[in-house]
Amino acid sequence: MPLGDDIDALARSAAQGDRAALDALLVEVRPDVLQLCARFLPPREDAEEATVVLTLLRPTAL
Repeated sequence: MPLGDDIDALARSAAQGDRAALDALLVEVRPDVLQLCARFLPPREDAEEATVVLTLLRPTAL
């Protein structure tokens, strides 16, 4: 199964409340999120902090 399919399956499971799927999904997308944050927040520390907020803190509020 291509990676995109894996992420889609994880996203579907996470949306249905599967906490393990959410954790796995966040691990999978974290490098991409960090890369995106780094484009908008050039200081590496700022990009890393934004990545933590987006991938770790935000899902717990759902």
